Amino acid sequence: MEDWFPNGDTKLNEVECKYIYLHVTSSVKDSRKALFSKRFPEDREFAEGEFSRLFQVMYYYSDNGLTVLEQNIIEFENLLTKNPKGHELLFHDFLKLHPCLLDVYGVVESEPQFTYPMNELSPTGKSRVEPDFIIRYPGHRYKLVELEKPGKQIETKQGHQTSLFTQAAWQLAEWEHYISNYPHLLQQKYPGISTHRSSMLVIGRRLEPAYMELLSINVRHGEICTYDDLLDRAKRALANLKALSVEL
Repeated sequence: MEDWFPNGDTKLNEVECKYIYLHVTSSVKDSRKALFSKRFPEDREFAEGEFSRLFQVMYYYSDNGLTVLEQNIIEFENLLTKNPKGHELLFHDFLKLHPCLLDVYGVVESEPQFTYPMNELSPTGKSRVEPDFIIRYPGHRYKLVELEKPGKQIETKQGHQTSLFTQAAWQLAEWEHYISNYPHLLQQKYPGISTHRSSMLVIGRRLEPAYMELLSINVRHGEICTYDDLLDRAKRALANLKALSVEL
């Protein structure tokens, strides 16, 4: 991978890769039996799709871009600290301005509108449903995102999910109902969404992984993510991108 850098035309979404070598040993660069060094990752293999995501995004994050991402992470952490019970609109507006915190690997769109055909309504009487965000990935894949308050209680003292959590999860079910019943209305703008989609509910603060897994069982095609999880993911992405920017 030495001296190679992806650009806007590079397509990596179908690449399968376990690990790479970043450098050829300088003394044998002209040899057919070149020796390699600087394996990445050093002590594990890439997770599924990780290589594609990392190297595709390198094009968009120059050194200055990494500085901006790092500053966004700091500001987001401060926002959560100062507004532990803030309204979800506060966090929606912040993530709309800094969408890389939702996912550095996808293209984020705020408040897409899924409108029902004339004279038809949702099962709850709505003329449209509206995710907070939709994230586009290579290969016509999508993730729909619902934001709730970071301070919203999602478990009772007995460990059961609260009605507030159930209401939030219902939003995801409404999107599923729309996409399943009206895929033709989305095909032009979001090709492939009928078969390649997932959803994510962002709610509350850090919980035990086992409890999060139990909650996720109740969310079809989706995952539960706390605001701390969002921060952790952004920090891991930043660390990976920094490591690669130093090596390449």
